[in-house]
Amino acid sequence: MKLQYALPASLKATLHEVIGEDEILYSLPYDIEGDAFIEDGFLIVTRHMILRCRPNQILEQKNIASLSDFTAEKLYGCSGLYAKENGNTILLCQFVSGKHLARYTVIAHACNQLVKDASVAPTENDEPEEYCPTCGKRY
Repeated sequence: MKLQYALPASLKATLHEVIGEDEILYSLPYDIEGDAFIEDGFLIVTRHMILRCRPNQILEQKNIASLSDFTAEKLYGCSGLYAKENGNTILLCQFVSGKHLARYTVIAHACNQLVKDASVAPTENDEPEEYCPTCGKRY
C-alpha cells in the first residue's frame, strides 16, 4: 500500500521553507475539506511535524510531539484522522472511507510510534492497492 505519494512541485517549494531538512516520511492525499470534495489535499508527516497542505499553501501544521492517540475513524459518509492535543480530540483531515481508510489506519499506527520515538524507521506496508492510481476505480 502506497504511503508516500508524489507532491506537486509548488508544494515541495513551500514545504521546504517550513520543514527545512526534516525528512518527509509519509505524504498522503486527503479529499474532503470542510463540506467540499477536493482533489489536491495532502497530509504530510515528518519526524517532527504533521502538515495539512494544498498546492502553494500549508493550511495547518502541528508539532507531532504535542499529539497523542492517533486514530483513523469511519464516520457517516467519510472518515477522518484524529489525534489528541492537550486532552482534546482534534480532526487532522477527512477523506473518502473506501479509498483511504486502510492507508490512514496504518498512518495512525505509524504516528503513534513516532510520538514515542522520533528516530523509528518509517513504516512500510506491502498490502496491494485496491484502487487504480490512474483512473481511481476499484480493482
